[in-house]
Amino acid sequence: MAQDAVSSSQPPTSGPSALDDIVVTAQRRAERLQDVPISVTALSSERLEDAGIVSTEDLTSVTPGLVFARSNQFAQPTIRGVGSRNGSQGDESSVAIYIDGVYRPEQFSNLFELEGVEQIEVLKGPQGTLFGRNAAGGAINITTRLPSAEPDLSVALSAGDFGYWKAAGYVSGPLSQRLSANLAVTALKDDGFVRNIFLNEDSGSRELFAARTKLVFDIDDVSRLWLGVSYQDGRDNTNQSGQPLAGNSRGRGVPGAVVPTEPWTTATQFTPISKGESFAVDLHYSREFAGFDLRTILAYSKASQYNLTDSDNTSAPVSGNDTTFNAETYSLEAVLASSGTGRWNWTLGGNLFSNESVLDPFLSGATNFAGRQEAKAVSLFGEVVFEPVSGLFLTGGLRASYEERSARFSQRTPTVVTAEGEDNWSDVSPRVVARYQFAKNSNVYASYTRGFKSGTFNSTSAVGSSVPAAPEYVDAFEVGLKSDLAQRVRLNLAAYQYDYQDLQVTVPLFINGATTFALANAAQSTIKGLEANIDASLTDRLNLRFGGSLLDARYDEFPDAVVLEPDPALYVGGAPAGNRQVVRDVSGNRLSRSPEWTWSLGLDYTLPLLGGDLRLGADAYASAQWYSDPLNRIRQPQYTQLNASARWTSPSGRWSALVSGENLTDEAIYSNMFTSALGDFVAYQRPRFVSFTLKYQL
Repeated sequence: MAQDAVSSSQPPTSGPSALDDIVVTAQRRAERLQDVPISVTALSSERLEDAGIVSTEDLTSVTPGLVFARSNQFAQPTIRGVGSRNGSQGDESSVAIYIDGVYRPEQFSNLFELEGVEQIEVLKGPQGTLFGRNAAGGAINITTRLPSAEPDLSVALSAGDFGYWKAAGYVSGPLSQRLSANLAVTALKDDGFVRNIFLNEDSGSRELFAARTKLVFDIDDVSRLWLGVSYQDGRDNTNQSGQPLAGNSRGRGVPGAVVPTEPWTTATQFTPISKGESFAVDLHYSREFAGFDLRTILAYSKASQYNLTDSDNTSAPVSGNDTTFNAETYSLEAVLASSGTGRWNWTLGGNLFSNESVLDPFLSGATNFAGRQEAKAVSLFGEVVFEPVSGLFLTGGLRASYEERSARFSQRTPTVVTAEGEDNWSDVSPRVVARYQFAKNSNVYASYTRGFKSGTFNSTSAVGSSVPAAPEYVDAFEVGLKSDLAQRVRLNLAAYQYDYQDLQVTVPLFINGATTFALANAAQSTIKGLEANIDASLTDRLNLRFGGSLLDARYDEFPDAVVLEPDPALYVGGAPAGNRQVVRDVSGNRLSRSPEWTWSLGLDYTLPLLGGDLRLGADAYASAQWYSDPLNRIRQPQYTQLNASARWTSPSGRWSALVSGENLTDEAIYSNMFTSALGDFVAYQRPRFVSFTLKYQL
């Protein structure tokens, strides 16, 4: 039977303490992780739960080289220094996010809870051939659980600090001989960990309801049809409950204004609102033929986001925004992949994509406008793997893409302004790899790949809606080693260099006799780095995981960067109270969200207790400082984060109790960094947090 999803691991290859063989689909087919010539971090559902990874943002702490950041409501993951710097409707990230093989393009809907997840694969480096557009930095491939052949039921109840509670349920099993289904439901709520010192109330509260279901029909022994449906409705104003960084806000210029300075405090003059809703449905068909398999996916999704924010983050009535985003996406993909174990393996596919993303309205003071961007794309791709001699695998791949985009800007007040534009781009992205298996579980590889980020408009302005930015390109060279040094130790190493071209950045443009600022292609960068991952089963009960990254990511050329810096005319009491827009040469500065080093270390130990098992685990993550702006003025300071957990499982395996602690060192880590003419603003991740979970598993 053709398999549409894979388990995160297989039974040990030899002996009770051998490391598991992790299976991934990074090359559009199920393969052992150690045989895939790509740098991949693979995370099973058990690993996510043990490390306290509950949302997409949390992936940073278990994935060296990844910074999953946000700019207000926009998710902006960055891998090895390649990521998006712009946040507007229809502008897609440079790191593609896939759920069950379906591309999720909207930045504003890619901050979500990880529920019903089977496995996550973080693919590092351009994935332009097999994953296509907007995978210039890499891809995050999320696989959710398929229905089980036997009845399965689990219920988990959690409670923790800040009034946190969560209820999660999962049921799965056969409905008939060929029909099976599952359902995962989650509800959570907390009171928030931010204190509004002006309103004298808690802020940063969350509410969420999420449901996901799959219905699988095995048509016969070689073909399968399955339907996936997901829904999520949530409120979370944490990142709207921020504060001015170092007090830099226009609100400071208002006499009597309350300006927060301590971590986890805010002083907005009203309680901000941020709520989002998403719905997705995807239909999958697979069939095995003699010598090859066919897989198709037809998908539709829609998402909405509403925000009411106090833009100066003080008690002063300076500025607020009222915004509504809506988006719809359709896609169709078909993939043919060879089966069998011959010297030739191949993959051939095609993809159709359509997206419409709308901001309507944007209200701020007397300003009322709407922006819209539409994208349509088609692509064909193929890849061939040839084994000319035993152990040597040569890969060649190519993807041809064509895309059309259009944008429209409509300002209603204070004056009527309309503008629109359209453009199209084509691209051919190659991939060439040589892999040599020099021992049974050891490989070396060298690769060249190209990735690109789509061209785009900034439809929040008249100029941005009429003048597009062309695509970005990444030419990546990588060499790596993947080796099981012994039954208990696995070592993976990678070294890479990127030529990052035509970065989409804001620069001064001379249009119709006047200078204006707009999104354009005006920067180049060279990126170099090293990564190491070690997994070790030190004893039958003690396991160790280590990941490390060294990264040098700088602008080679960016002489005309439009940046924000404190305005000397707006200083109050010797401190800044607002910014001005200026042009600076930032050549040689570090790229946004590219720390010079990061590392993660995890340990777990299992011992018998009361007839069951007690698992003790700890995960540490450390990061060098990094910047959120090209001027390298707004920075996340260096930090170390520590999580730990203790889980007892009953002798029957049906009951478990989990105590977990997150950010045990109580580090003040930014979740959002944003700068505008009003000032510099940050919001914080959760401080120290302890929770308890009781779970029953049938």
